[in-house]
Amino acid sequence: ERLVAAGVAVHMLPVDVSAEEAMAAIDAVYAAHKPRYLFLMSGRDEGNAPLLDQAAWQRRRAQGLVNPFLTAQQWFRLRMRAKDTTPITVVAATSLGGDLGLSGQVTTPDGGSLTGLIKSLYIEDTRKPKREVRAKAIDASADEPAAAVVEAIFRELAADAPDVEVAWSRGVRRIVRSVLRPVESLPRHEVPRGGTWVATGGARGITAAVALALGQRFGAKLHLIGRSEVPQEDAPWRHSTDDQLDEMKVQIVRRAIAEGRSPDREWERIKCDIEIYRSLQKFAAAGVQATYHSCDLADWQQLAKVLAEIRRVDGPIDGIVHGAGFADSGRFGTRTREKLERTFAGKLDGAVGLMSLTRQDPVRYFVGFGSISGRFGGNGLADYAAANDMLAKLIDWYRSTRPDCASSCLHWQSWDEVGMAMLGDSNVGTKGILKMEFISPREGIDHLCRELEASLPTAEVLITDGFFERTFYPFTVAAPAATGSIDIAQLPLVDSIRPREGQPGSEAEIRFDPTTDPFLLDHKLRGKPFLAAVVGLESQAEAAALASGKTVAEVRNAQMVDGLAFRNEQPIIAHVTAVPQADGTVECELIADFHNRIGKLMHKDRIYQRATVAVVDKFVPYTAEMPEPPTEWVPFEFTNSLQMYHGPTLQGMKALSLGEEGGWAQLVALPLRAFGGARAGQEWIIPATVLDAAFYACGTHAFVFGGDAVSLPHSLELVRRGRMPRDNEKCLVQFRCRAMEAQHAIYDFTIFGEDRAVIVAVEGHRVVMLRQN
Repeated sequence: ERLVAAGVAVHMLPVDVSAEEAMAAIDAVYAAHKPRYLFLMSGRDEGNAPLLDQAAWQRRRAQGLVNPFLTAQQWFRLRMRAKDTTPITVVAATSLGGDLGLSGQVTTPDGGSLTGLIKSLYIEDTRKPKREVRAKAIDASADEPAAAVVEAIFRELAADAPDVEVAWSRGVRRIVRSVLRPVESLPRHEVPRGGTWVATGGARGITAAVALALGQRFGAKLHLIGRSEVPQEDAPWRHSTDDQLDEMKVQIVRRAIAEGRSPDREWERIKCDIEIYRSLQKFAAAGVQATYHSCDLADWQQLAKVLAEIRRVDGPIDGIVHGAGFADSGRFGTRTREKLERTFAGKLDGAVGLMSLTRQDPVRYFVGFGSISGRFGGNGLADYAAANDMLAKLIDWYRSTRPDCASSCLHWQSWDEVGMAMLGDSNVGTKGILKMEFISPREGIDHLCRELEASLPTAEVLITDGFFERTFYPFTVAAPAATGSIDIAQLPLVDSIRPREGQPGSEAEIRFDPTTDPFLLDHKLRGKPFLAAVVGLESQAEAAALASGKTVAEVRNAQMVDGLAFRNEQPIIAHVTAVPQADGTVECELIADFHNRIGKLMHKDRIYQRATVAVVDKFVPYTAEMPEPPTEWVPFEFTNSLQMYHGPTLQGMKALSLGEEGGWAQLVALPLRAFGGARAGQEWIIPATVLDAAFYACGTHAFVFGGDAVSLPHSLELVRRGRMPRDNEKCLVQFRCRAMEAQHAIYDFTIFGEDRAVIVAVEGHRVVMLRQN
């Protein structure tokens, strides 16, 4: 409407049509108007057809991936033919959760192909003497109001910010930046030995090197899937010397040219056969069981037969490494449809096929091999970058649908010695192009194994020395952290922080929305959203970390002064004051204006929670020895029939063993990314979901032994941080009732992870009793 009012012609291109019809439509528009803006709008419908249905996937593939790519490409071709160099703008509006799919809340991963495309258009344009293309990927969650999405797009286009990927959520703008997170700092988990693993990409290159290591380190039974035929022992080139192979190549090339066939394809067939055969010999020499299967991953019927054969021989599938891929560089406007289809087929059709056809297998690990081009874009690699970035978003989506399976996409910087970039006839790029360091096979394998041993804690991992990002995204790398060494963009609650006017310390701002925040929708008192104590603790911990630039070690004397209840659907803007003290602590208060039911201000800056937060330069997790737990348990199911309601993101207590003086509970550390919803940051300081589950365990004890009274947290003397749990980790809490009175009870408890390490330890958890009327 805004464009029409300004006298700008707007043309809606068809969606549910063939690729040829889509390109014909852009032909007509270009001939008549030579447009300067192209908007690629991904689906925002959360009710999209299921991804893992083959027919539905093919429809989504055509409408969400192929048609937008070919439409944009045809526009570039038309400009090239017309020698049109006037500046243009390409915008991809995606629906990846309002955080570019980085928190595991993706419902429509199709947009990943558009973000990969946009970044590649940006990279390709930077290589020109004169810039022509402004490329923007703007993400918003599916439930963001349409008017807000439009406003975000226009704000972004009106600004002169160089950022290529931007996320908008509830009026908050965020950008993507790489943050160093050594995997060694995360808890380790033993990778079960043995099991049946499938590795795609053939017994070649990176996949072969990784598969060999998996077999040697973890004793996996390997099944390698590739497009090439199974090597035959009696092939005429089987035991040829290098000189003989060179002569053979010359003859094959000459014959292919004379017969009108592709010499590259003829020689590639033999080259692949030789490499696969030699790889299988290495596996055998190392004592690793490995079988090679020839299969086109895009053909789900063929893939289903191969997987059935694997199960028949070695049983259900335990692990998948999806390393299949094809890349061939060329300017965006010159890419052929054939190469686009081949690129998408192995990487995306293969990934969705594997996810679909192994739904009944006990898959513990799913690793996708992405690329640095998927994260940042690549020069002449638009289709390859689109495929890799969408693979990452597919895995983001997969993590939420299969929480029992550890999964991640690894965005690799190019590998040395093996991999596409090292092939002598590769067009992907070599060391000489950017002078970029390559990853040695040993280093790459070590990276992968460490991620597996950490149970693949994040959906996307970028393994890089930072050269590419510094070269093409200097404006992002140069962006400073908000305060000290803490990156506000990584925190889930605090939106902004600023110095207090005329007073010491800082003031953080947080927007709590009872219509969208799961931690409010899933936590209600007498039917109304009610701020959980754990969210208040997290708010103060984040503010303290930002104000001090240090790491939170403990929270002391935390008091729930008043309950922050939401009487209607209006958001509440809360603030946390954070004043650093000389003793290394930060005094915090969570405040917000109190309005009555009709919206009249009754109390400005009402205090709801306060705490003293101890911060340190170097954090050492708290440790304690876990006692032996009981052997008999009573299963627990949430009924929510009393005054308190706990929704799915907070139903982490699974079983109990109670005694009059205390007891134990079995807990599950439900994903914090689901608890936070569309909020982009994932670096929670407080393990909120499992801590709330421990509160619930104590509350259940108080209900049983305190006269059927519902309880609410009142105060905490001391909260000591251990390590953060991984998503869906099975934990145990031991709690002791220190005192039980008519109006209150006091508990001490410690939560332990699967490795018996401390997650969090609490002393003096005081609850108040809410008696039934």
